[in-house]
Amino acid sequence: MARKNIPTERLHTPIKAVIKTAIQAWSQGQFSDAEYLLSKAILSQPDNIEIYINLGRLKQQQGKLQEALNVFQRATQHFPKSAIACKSVGDIFLIL
Repeated sequence: MARKNIPTERLHTPIKAVIKTAIQAWSQGQFSDAEYLLSKAILSQPDNIEIYINLGRLKQQQGKLQEALNVFQRATQHFPKSAIACKSVGDIFLIL
């Protein structure tokens, strides 16, 4: 599905609102919009584990397993004590 034109101001809103918008897009099958928003969110706030986990799960759901693994591994680099990030890496390895 092609990414729709996402208003630039949407990227300047609080990060929780961007994540919420991305999850709404994801739930409506607008995967490229959700991926775009989450990728931009990571760039603006790389210290937010929620963004990594959502982006990784989105990629996993789309069957982009190597990309999902890369996201989850980046999460474990930023958050080495995160059980969910470590489990997500393991889950992908079980699939691959």
